[in-house]
Amino acid sequence: MWALGRGPAVTVDAAARRDYDSQGISSSSKLPTCGLGPREFGQEKAQSCAVAIRACACRLRSARPVDRHCTISWRHSASSAAKDTRIEIRALGETGCFCGFCAMSGRTGARRRCSSGVLQFAPIFFLLLFIVVNVALIEHLDTSLEPKPSQQASIVTPSEVSLSSSEGQGNDTVLEHFRRAGVELDEQSVKKLPTWETIIQQIGPKPVFLGEETCQHFQETVPALGRMIGSAGMFNSGTNLVTKLLKMNCVIPAQYEKYKDDPKATKEQFGIMWQCPWGKHTPVRFKYNHTVPIGGNDKKNKEYCLPVVTIRNPYDWMKSMCKHPYTAKWVQYEGGLGKVCPHLVHSPRGLPNKKVSVKLTAKFSEFELNVDSLAHLYNVWYADYWEHFKRPYLFVRFEDLIFRPYEVTEAICSCAGGRTNPKDKFQYIVESAKSDSPGHGNELTGMLDAWIKYGNPMQVKAGFNDADWEASLEFLSKDLMKMLHFKYPPSA
Repeated sequence: MWALGRGPAVTVDAAARRDYDSQGISSSSKLPTCGLGPREFGQEKAQSCAVAIRACACRLRSARPVDRHCTISWRHSASSAAKDTRIEIRALGETGCFCGFCAMSGRTGARRRCSSGVLQFAPIFFLLLFIVVNVALIEHLDTSLEPKPSQQASIVTPSEVSLSSSEGQGNDTVLEHFRRAGVELDEQSVKKLPTWETIIQQIGPKPVFLGEETCQHFQETVPALGRMIGSAGMFNSGTNLVTKLLKMNCVIPAQYEKYKDDPKATKEQFGIMWQCPWGKHTPVRFKYNHTVPIGGNDKKNKEYCLPVVTIRNPYDWMKSMCKHPYTAKWVQYEGGLGKVCPHLVHSPRGLPNKKVSVKLTAKFSEFELNVDSLAHLYNVWYADYWEHFKRPYLFVRFEDLIFRPYEVTEAICSCAGGRTNPKDKFQYIVESAKSDSPGHGNELTGMLDAWIKYGNPMQVKAGFNDADWEASLEFLSKDLMKMLHFKYPPSA
């Protein structure tokens, strides 16, 4: 039983308890009491009480977590004559609705608004909170525990999400990550997996983002009903992976509310695009010169799309490009050596001690980039965003998408003002993200293979020959390596 203020005690059944559990409070722990006196009421208890209200009032039976329509908002208004704080509780589920308020100036009341054709909760109750708050605490009550889907979400930066959600991850074991994704591993697979400590040594203790300072500007300048999130990145950088994670776990609330009742509604209508209108691989310098000719992109406002730029450690990326170069063309063979990867430099005939960069051309629809080497293509393509692009964008690392998919997806979604599935309902990508995408190679990497491949230490000099290794140290952008916290392979 929960004693809520001076109102009636409320019996919590199993479904309500599960809803309470989803807020992160163990169902086995003692349930809180929300009967609060004037001096014991604080923000923390207020939120705890609000969670209790939500669990009792919101018996949502939707199959998908993003379908929740329960909100709790705290509001207060102040004037020279009086201060008034109102707590509004609104819940709407498939079986009915509940609305109520408590005005802290001493006036209390309750309203129940349910259409005559809709079944109501059983039992229907009103939770009376009669609270007098210290004036110093009133300002803390202007907090929304869960934003209404029809409203713009509060502005949250990726750094806030990643810092808070990564603190406990160091205690997780690798096996717990796979169990959460619903993957059962045999003994042989377990032996191949790196430890979490080894993974941290390779990628760092928390996700890394670039461009997070632009999230607030995006939310303030782009209307909620027009917002789009689209992937961007070089070939072999994880654009398919980030798109699938977002489509399965993120919505723009205002757009979801508009289209949720349409049985033919698509993920794109919920704000999650396969790519921004100018194309995910297209260098952003061509943003206003190129539009992808499918998906109604010619009717979309390009300024309303937040490009999520996927980037990968350049040493792993260059090896992937050697296998699947897409439209990038450069000479990968050298006389007497056969195929050389990544073949950044070569020795002209008769000059074995001289090293000259191997030129490369990459075609993007009707445009081309001509650069000095594969390493220069990496520098130039990404510099178009982080050095020259004047609109909001967010860089995410391919490695973080593999090992921290929930934290990164939540950060991206929050950057655009979106809503993410809770962690216990998060949908993971277990098979290769490229498996149902046309135009990709046959060597596909699923979750298990990716953890084994990218969680273990890199080869000495990345497996490059001495000439390419020395050239990579010279050619690759040191600024970009530093900003993204990418590690260089061991030199010996």
